[in-house]
Amino acid sequence: MLTDREDELALLKDVLRAARGGRGSATVVSGPLGIGRSALLHAAADRASATGFRVLRAAGSPLETDHRFGVVRQLFDVLVGRTPAATLHRWRADVAEYTEWLFADFPAVSDCAVPPAPDGLHRVLRALWVLLGRMSADQPVLLVVDDLQWTDEESLLWLSHVAKRITTSRVAIVAAVQEGTDSAGHRLVREFGRGAEHRLRPGRLRPSGIHAMVRERFGERGDEEFVRACHEVTGGNPAYLAFHLAELAADGRRPRAAEADAVRSARPPRLGDWLTHRLISMPAVPLRLARAMALLPESAWDGPAVVVAELDPETHLDAVRALRRFGLLTYDTPARFTHPMVRTALEESMTADEQEALRLRTAGTLHGHGHRAEEAAGQLIAVTPGQGPWATRVLSSAAREALCSGRPEAAARYLRRALLEAPETGTERAVLLADLSVAERDFDPPAALRHLADALALLPTPAERAAVAVGFSPATLAAAPPRVVERVRTVAEDLGDPDDLTGPERELALRLRARRHYLALMDLSDPRSRPGGPGARTPDPDTLLDTPAERELAAVLLHGAILTGRTTAPEAARLGVRILEREPAVSGHLHTGLSLLVSTLAVAGVPAKVTPWLESVRSYDWGRMSPAARSLLCVEEAWVMRASGRLPAARARVLEGAASGWAGERFGGPSMALVAGLALETLDGALAGCLPPADGARADGAASGCPVQGLVAGAVAAGAGDLRAAVRHIVDCGRRLERAGWRNPALLPWRSAAVELHRRLGDLRQAAELAEEDHVRALAWGAPPAIGRALRLRGELTGGDAGLALLQEAAEVLDGAEDLLERSRAHFSLAQRLRGADDSAARQHERSARALAEVCGVRWAAEQRRAEPGGPPYLVSGGGLTLPEIQAARLAAEGMTNQEIAAAADVTPRAVEKRLTKVYRKLGIGGRGDLAEALELLAGPER
Repeated sequence: MLTDREDELALLKDVLRAARGGRGSATVVSGPLGIGRSALLHAAADRASATGFRVLRAAGSPLETDHRFGVVRQLFDVLVGRTPAATLHRWRADVAEYTEWLFADFPAVSDCAVPPAPDGLHRVLRALWVLLGRMSADQPVLLVVDDLQWTDEESLLWLSHVAKRITTSRVAIVAAVQEGTDSAGHRLVREFGRGAEHRLRPGRLRPSGIHAMVRERFGERGDEEFVRACHEVTGGNPAYLAFHLAELAADGRRPRAAEADAVRSARPPRLGDWLTHRLISMPAVPLRLARAMALLPESAWDGPAVVVAELDPETHLDAVRALRRFGLLTYDTPARFTHPMVRTALEESMTADEQEALRLRTAGTLHGHGHRAEEAAGQLIAVTPGQGPWATRVLSSAAREALCSGRPEAAARYLRRALLEAPETGTERAVLLADLSVAERDFDPPAALRHLADALALLPTPAERAAVAVGFSPATLAAAPPRVVERVRTVAEDLGDPDDLTGPERELALRLRARRHYLALMDLSDPRSRPGGPGARTPDPDTLLDTPAERELAAVLLHGAILTGRTTAPEAARLGVRILEREPAVSGHLHTGLSLLVSTLAVAGVPAKVTPWLESVRSYDWGRMSPAARSLLCVEEAWVMRASGRLPAARARVLEGAASGWAGERFGGPSMALVAGLALETLDGALAGCLPPADGARADGAASGCPVQGLVAGAVAAGAGDLRAAVRHIVDCGRRLERAGWRNPALLPWRSAAVELHRRLGDLRQAAELAEEDHVRALAWGAPPAIGRALRLRGELTGGDAGLALLQEAAEVLDGAEDLLERSRAHFSLAQRLRGADDSAARQHERSARALAEVCGVRWAAEQRRAEPGGPPYLVSGGGLTLPEIQAARLAAEGMTNQEIAAAADVTPRAVEKRLTKVYRKLGIGGRGDLAEALELLAGPER
C-alpha cells in the first residue's frame, strides 16, 4: 500500500484514463534514493492491468547500458510465446523485416538486425512505433520503465521517438529516473524528459504517511512518540522507514512510546546492505567526496573535506549538489547524512587499501587544519602502524584531550595505538606507558598497575619515576601486585628522604612517604611492619600544612591515627578542617591521599564541615569527570550522608557509585570501610556485591584487599535469618581487625551490630560485654554519635533506673549531634522505656524520634522489630533496588537507550527491559520519564 501519495496516484489515474480515451502521454517520476519511484511505477502498472491495459515493463541497469535495444527487448519480451502467431503476424505486417530480431527464439541483443543504410536506425524506430500502435489499437498499452537513466541509447531514442507521437494514441509511458547520477544528465534522458507531458517528484512522508506505514506493518496505530522518532531518524524516506519497521517488527517490538529509543538507536543491517549496493551507481567525484565526509566529523565538511577528496571549490559544490539529489545528504544548513547508516555504507564500500589511504589523508588534513587532535587520532587508530613520530604526537595529544573531558577509555585506546609507533625501550615508550597507566587507572586498575610497573622500569631518573608513581592514590596502590608495591618502595628509596630534599623533589618524596605509610597501614599480616617513629606521629598542623604534598601526608597520617585509635575525634576534626581549608575543591583530590579527609571528618562527627566542599567539587567538575572518578565522589558523599544519619541516601549513593564502575577492590580503604559500615548499620546484604571476596588472590598476584568482607558476610547472614552465623562472622572479623590495630568504633561499628544480634538471640551477657567494650572505645574516641550509640545500647540492655539513666544520658550526649538517625534511635528507645511510667514524656520522645527519622528517610517500625528479630531496627525507604537495577535506572535517566544500556552492562536488551520494569514498580513511577526525579529523591537532598 502506498501512503502519502494521493496526488501522485491521482495524476497517474488521469494519465491512464486519458490514454484509454486516445490521448496518450509520457510521465517521468524522479527523485532521490528510496523516495518511492519504483513503488509509484508498480502502482501505475497495477492500476493499468486492472483497467484493461496491456502492461509492458522494463528496467535499466548500469551493467547493460551497452546492450543495444536492451530495454526495448525487455518491454516486448512478454509477447514472446504468449501472443497468438496470427496476432503477431498482423501487428508486424510491413515491419517484420525490422522487428524480426525482437521475436527470435534466442535473440542476441547486441547483434540486432539494424540495416546498414544511413536511415537504418530510423526505420527500426519507426517499425517499433508501428508495432506498438497496432498493439494499442487492440488494447491500450502502458510502458513502464524503471531506472531510465541506465537505459541503452537505442532504447532511449525509441522511447523519445514514442513520447513525441503518442498524444493521439492509446499508449502511455511512465518512467522513473534516479537523480544525482551521471546517467541522469545524459542528453537522451534529458530529451525524453523534455518530451514528457507530466513530471512527478514525490516528497518525503508526512507524519500521517508514517502513521499509515506503521499501521500497515504492525496492524495497529502507533503512539505519537514512536512515530515522531521514526520521522526523526528516517526523515520521512519511505525506504529507510520500511527497513526500520521491518527490523523492529522482527525484534518483536510494538509501536509504543517506550520503543522510541529503540527506533532512534536501530541500525538495520539490511538497510546498510541496500545502501552499499546503491552506491555502485554513484558518480566517481561525488562518491569520493561522500567517502571523505564519512570519515570526517561534520564540523570539517566545509574545509578539510575538499582537501581530502582532492577537489577544487567549484567541483566541490557540484558534488554536494549531486549528493543531495542522489539522496545521501540533506538540504539542511549545515548538511548531514540522510541516515546514520549512510556513513557506514560509505565506509564499507571501500577496499581496505582505499580506506587506509583515505584515513591517512584525512588524519593529516585534520591535523594540518588545526582540528582537535582526537579527530585526527580517530583515523590513525584504524590504520597500520609505522606512520612516524607525527602520529605518536597526534595520538598523545588526543589522549590528553580525552582525559580532560572525562573519557579515560578513549585516552587508553589512543595511547595503546601510540605504543605501536614507539621504540621497544627508552624514555619515549616510558612516557607513553606512564600516560597509559593514568588513563587506565579509572577503569582497568590491574592493567594500569602493570603499565605503571613497566614505566617505572624504563624512566631514567628517580624524580621522573616518582612523578609517575604518585599519580596513583594510596588506596589503589594498596591493592597492587607485590612487584608494583616493591617498585614504588624502591622509587621512594632512590629519591631519598624528604628532609634532605627541596623544591619539587621534596614534594614528590612527601607524597611517596604518604603512600608507603598507607601501604603499611593496610598490611594486616604483620602489625609490627607499621611505620613507627616520627613518620607515624599525628602531624603538627603548623608544620605539615603549607604545601599540597605536606597536606596529603598529613591526611594519610591522620587517617592512620584515627584507624588505630591514636587520636581523638575533636583533635581529628580540628586538624581535618585545617587541612580542608587549604585545599581547593577540585576532583583531582580523588586520586590522592586527600580523599581520606572526607571519611576522617565524617567519623569525627562533623560531616557538615565537608559538605559544602563536596558540593563545590560536584558543581564544578562533575561534567568533566570519568565514570570511575564520579563513583569515588559518590563514595565520599555517601560518607557524609551516613554520618548525618541519612542511611537510605548513603546506600543509594554507594550503589550509584558501584553502577558507575566502582568496586571495593579497586579503590580500597575508604570505600571498603563505608560499605562495611553501612552493611553493619542496615544489615543489608545487597551491599555485599560492592566488595571482592575476603580471601584468595587475584590473577595478577595482588591480594584481594578486602579485610572487612567478614562484616558484610555477617550482614548477609542476618538478612537471611541466620543470626548465629551473622554474629560469628561479625565478631571474628572485628576481633581480627582489632588485633591488626584497627580500633576506631565509629569507622567500623562492628560491636554495636554484634550487640544487637546477640540481644535478638537472647544472649544478653555477651551483648552486655560487647556494649561495655564499645562504650570504652567510644569514650576514648570522643565523638558524640559513637558515645551516644554506646550509651543507648547499654541502656537498652540494662533494666530499672540505671538503664533509664543511660538512655537519658545518650539523648543528652546526642543533643545537637549531626547524626540525626542516632539521635532518633536514642529518643525512640527512651520513649519505649518511659511508656507506662510517663506516657506524656514517652509521646514527646516518640514524636522527636519520628521527626528525626523522617528527615533521615527512614521510619521506625517497633512492631516489625518485635515480630522479626532478624531484621533491622527500622525500615529504610528507597525501593530496595539491586545493583543491576540501579545501574540500568541511572543510565536510562541519563538518556541512554535500552540497547546502549545492554551494551554497557553486557546483557541483552530484554534483560534491561526487565530491570527497568522492576525499577518502575519498586519506585512507584510510571516510566522512564520519571526516573531522574525518582533517583534524585532516593539519593536525598544533598545530591
